[in-house]
Amino acid sequence: MNHYLIIQSQDPFTQARAPHHYALAQSLDRAGNSVRLLLVQHGVSVAHRAASSPAFDELLNSGVHVFADEHALAERNLRAQELHANVNIAGIEMVIQALLSGDRVIWH
Repeated sequence: MNHYLIIQSQDPFTQARAPHHYALAQSLDRAGNSVRLLLVQHGVSVAHRAASSPAFDELLNSGVHVFADEHALAERNLRAQELHANVNIAGIEMVIQALLSGDRVIWH
């Protein structure tokens, strides 16, 4: 089993490729890998509870662990209680730990 950290910086409401990256995360998970997705920069917009994205909703109901970067959330004045229930907050040190642990890191 491989360990993946997918970093998503694109806003799915303005970038057509973002939903494809969610599908990639799900595909890797279904193949038996450990997959985490970290939303950074504009990518955190979809984490808001009021945001509606079928591709992201499907991702939240899969085995992929979803995180939102605390700095990106603070820049957009988003609070933990405003996020989808399956989105956790993490710091950018998650990326450093993944790299040091030998995880496969993919940045979009």
